[in-house]
Amino acid sequence: MSLRKEDVYETEDLPEDDQQMIEDEMNESEEIERVHIDVDNAMKRFKGRLLSTENVEIERVHIDVDNAMKRFKGRLLSTENVDFSDSIVRRKRCGYGGGSYVLEVIGPYADETETLEQKFTRLNCEINDLAESLREQKVSEKPDSCVVHEEDLIAMLETLKALQMNKDDITTCVQSEKKDDKTESATRSAENSIMSGRLAVLENRINRLEQMIDGVGYDESMKICKIPIAEAIEDLRMRVQLLHPAHVDGLHSRITQLLSKLQQVEEKKKEKCDSEFEDKVDKLYEMMSRWDVACTGLSSAVKRMYDLRKLHEQAEHFSKKLSQLTGIRSQLAKTMEREEMMLFDFRQQTHAALEKLGADIARLEERINKLNS
Repeated sequence: MSLRKEDVYETEDLPEDDQQMIEDEMNESEEIERVHIDVDNAMKRFKGRLLSTENVEIERVHIDVDNAMKRFKGRLLSTENVDFSDSIVRRKRCGYGGGSYVLEVIGPYADETETLEQKFTRLNCEINDLAESLREQKVSEKPDSCVVHEEDLIAMLETLKALQMNKDDITTCVQSEKKDDKTESATRSAENSIMSGRLAVLENRINRLEQMIDGVGYDESMKICKIPIAEAIEDLRMRVQLLHPAHVDGLHSRITQLLSKLQQVEEKKKEKCDSEFEDKVDKLYEMMSRWDVACTGLSSAVKRMYDLRKLHEQAEHFSKKLSQLTGIRSQLAKTMEREEMMLFDFRQQTHAALEKLGADIARLEERINKLNS
């Protein structure tokens, strides 16, 4: 140990400047407070209030609260892991997140025009919301009071599906409109999309006619058909083709061959079943004949077993009694030995007492003689 050098102690703590920075970061993280915002209460509280400002650059937007509540019903604003702190530490900051899809709606005063994909998503969402409201209205109110019918919505959805199927053609159409060299192909694709939409509408009308022809409101016996018209016509055409003489002769020959084969199979099956039944009966007869001798001697064997059981019970009882007698005999022998030992001790004690008594009498006589003399 050197006495000239200074004492140096190692520690895990950081310098004072670094410690102050860490304490500031911890205080900033503790000061961040997560605030839960209830959307319904906030909308009720600030309903009808406007932000008063005279700045020209701020655009005033009118918001219909009821429509906004209906449109954004069920949407969530996730405030989990939100971090807006201004810290020196290099880490990824998290903002607000949403748990639902994002719908891009461009207003009428916007500079950009709404694309076909945005228009399609907007119409699809609006039609789905309208269908849900119609179902709720059907449950709550009478069906006669509804102005918009579900069939019209189905037709609109089918047109949207047709547009979705031709989505690639429409995108190519939009790209070709921007170019001057491909104007004819763009017009053709647009015409094809229009024709496909018209075909979807026509198919929807045919489905509605089929539902009307289906006999709604009549008994089961009065209904004409429950399948589409095109399928019914195709079925009838196939049946008429089957009634051709050449087809009928071929079917007749095939049916006769099948009937002959079925008869042969049934005969073979009967023969096989009969042979199997006879084999089973023979096996049972052999088994019964083998057990006849055993059954005749069964009564005597049972009687012998019963007698043997009785004999075993008597032997067990005798062995118990014999064991008890041997125990009593051993106890008596032990008591006899004890009595003999006690008798032997008593004899020795009495003999010693008699000898002592004789000696005392002899001494007493000697004293008496001495006193007399």
